[in-house]
Amino acid sequence: MIHSDTIAGRTLLNIARRRPGFDSERCRVVFAHLDTAASLHGTLHRALAPWGLSDLKFDVLVVLHALAPESVTPAQLAAETAASRSAITEVVDQLVAQRLVSRKRGTADRRAVAVSLTSHGRATVEPAAAAYLHLAGDLGRFLAHRAQPGLLRAYARLQQGATRLAAAPPPSP
Repeated sequence: MIHSDTIAGRTLLNIARRRPGFDSERCRVVFAHLDTAASLHGTLHRALAPWGLSDLKFDVLVVLHALAPESVTPAQLAAETAASRSAITEVVDQLVAQRLVSRKRGTADRRAVAVSLTSHGRATVEPAAAAYLHLAGDLGRFLAHRAQPGLLRAYARLQQGATRLAAAPPPSP
């Protein structure tokens, strides 16, 4: 991702200002959003460091916590975390090694795998989630309460636009 405070980001904004057909202010807003999102993500990610959790490991633990006591298949974890099956397999292997989740093969069909949270996993995800949510709330305090609904609407519009543009054919070189 290109950050707006780098030479690449500044150059792109200069190109957008100088050439017709580009809306430099809209580009600047999107770049500022990306910079802010990266900063927020990094801050929230650091909240997980004391537990040795990556974003995906945390996602998996939260999903398992939400669905407990039911076991979940790797395919369900992939769908619920928007991750690939191979990424889930790797993360589940790591979480099993950390004793945070257990994995059991089906008796009738050995290909069937069920993943569930262990007691150690539950004891890890609860304080990690509390720290994560506390930090998210602290970050949200930097916004005026009255600005939050408008910001949420703007994010929804950006997401809708990104989804629509991602489905369109890529521009010609």
